[in-house]
Amino acid sequence: LWAEWLAEFPSVAVRLGAVACDVETEGGRIAAVLWREAQDAMGDLDPDRPGPLHRAGARVLVDATYEGDVPACADAPWRLGRGPRSAEE
Repeated sequence: LWAEWLAEFPSVAVRLGAVACDVETEGGRIAAVLWREAQDAMGDLDPDRPGPLHRAGARVLVDATYEGDVPACADAPWRLGRGPRSAEE
């Protein structure tokens, strides 16, 4: 379903199987993510053959990794978990 919705926005690129390796910053913000293609479904990289390094730069970058890999690469503050659903949480 989300792929159908996303198709309405041709300027949005989704990278499945991309492993964040590093980031580029500009003025205190993440400007680009440097990534490699995962070698398997678990997101592993082969240390002997890591493959080429790719660059994804944009005004807005969304980290949809499970554990916040992109802010961790930037040494930015982040936390694991969901946000509160109400003011009381």
